[in-house]
Amino acid sequence: MSKKQQRRVYSEAFKRMVVQEYEQGASVSELMRKYDIGGAHTIKHWVQKYGQQPYRTETVYIHTADDLDHVRRLQK
Repeated sequence: MSKKQQRRVYSEAFKRMVVQEYEQGASVSELMRKYDIGGAHTIKHWVQKYGQQPYRTETVYIHTADDLDHVRRLQK
């Protein structure tokens, strides 16, 4: 049995809501988890299209093994 890949279609109102949360400081990772959005590129595209502010890059500095474990947990 093969899995069919679902294509999600989001309303413009939903996209604008996500962009607004992003511009208020939410991270892309948070928004992806909160709304079950498949990829960071999706949110980046919405920010470029609907946003008032430019897309910001996020840098994570890892100094210890605990930091690395924390980042891995966040990514899941």
